Amino acid sequence: MSRRPIPPARALAMLAVLALLAGCSTLSPYSRLTKLDLALSAGERVNPDLNGRPSPVVVRLFELKHPVAFENADFFSLYERPKETLDPDLVTSEEL
Repeated sequence: MSRRPIPPARALAMLAVLALLAGCSTLSPYSRLTKLDLALSAGERVNPDLNGRPSPVVVRLFELKHPVAFENADFFSLYERPKETLDPDLVTSEEL
């Protein structure tokens, strides 16, 4: 039994097809990086203190695998212990 060598043009075509198939996964709309543009605005009397003056507002963004832990948590748990409260669904968080 003798093996015939693969013609260079055919080998190149097969490599090109494999490269294209491997590249398809990088074109997925479900990539790991998602760009999020936020525009936040608040009124002049937001979060008033005891004297009626506006106070700073804390905004935290949470990226979660599933929303269940967040939906079942109370405000103080999320504010004081976000990692413990949202574990293991917390992917990352950022305070603005």
